[in-house]
Amino acid sequence: MPYIDWPLTLFTVITQMALGAYAVLWATDLIARQLTRPEDQERISAAGVFLLGPLMALGLAFATLHLGRPEYAHRALSNLATSWLSREVFFVGVFFGMGALYALLWWRFREQFALRGIYGAVTGVIGGVGLLSMIQLYLLPAMPLWNSVATPLEFVATSLLAGPLLVGVVFAACLRWHPAADAPLADLLRMHYRYMAVSVLVGAMLAAAAMAVRWWMLGGETVEAQVAAALLRDDYLIWAVLRLVLFGIGAIVLPVWILVQARARAPMARLGLVTALSFGLTLVGEVLGRV
Repeated sequence: MPYIDWPLTLFTVITQMALGAYAVLWATDLIARQLTRPEDQERISAAGVFLLGPLMALGLAFATLHLGRPEYAHRALSNLATSWLSREVFFVGVFFGMGALYALLWWRFREQFALRGIYGAVTGVIGGVGLLSMIQLYLLPAMPLWNSVATPLEFVATSLLAGPLLVGVVFAACLRWHPAADAPLADLLRMHYRYMAVSVLVGAMLAAAAMAVRWWMLGGETVEAQVAAALLRDDYLIWAVLRLVLFGIGAIVLPVWILVQARARAPMARLGLVTALSFGLTLVGEVLGRV
């Protein structure tokens, strides 16, 4: 396989996964206010919120490793007016910092729901601008296969696929750590799993559309398309096939199963195990797709 920039690959996937997970956790915080027992939702959401810190730190670490001279990373902020790279570094960095403070609000000011909701919304908007900057950065005329609608579809799809599944795994782990959890909490989790499965399937549709666009562009007569097709045929074919298999099982078949079984009130242990499997297969598939 040709050279792969692993730090850059993992930075984009982890950042988009963190954005998706953050959006889910913020939404569940809003849902909690509508429940008879909001403490049930807060009990499972708190673990997911605290996971965001290490996840964002990991994404930031890969972003730094991507730089040829990490000690000069601050120079990437010197051209915010015209450079999408500078904007990506700035807005993603601010999102990571504000996300850490959001976790602090959960830890120290659990009762300040209104403050947490407004602050969380602002943080989400900053993260969205960071994602937009990341998309614009890869829309390069010199790279025709990137410079298409497939890139924004693919980046948004990763957020919708990996983020909700990660939160689903955390929620399942929370229930595992509380074996004495009552039936209402299990029912609440099943509701989340239904929403999670729908979100993942929407992400799968976007990802499939992105794949279709890229495959269609490979049939073009430009030199770039022919070189890309040759690379896929000679060096990446086995990885492309594996990516499709993982995507089909992890992002389509298993989420459909989760949706059906959650509606049928299947045992949470089974739903959690299948969600973890779906997350693992989907995450590997997204990394291969990004490669």
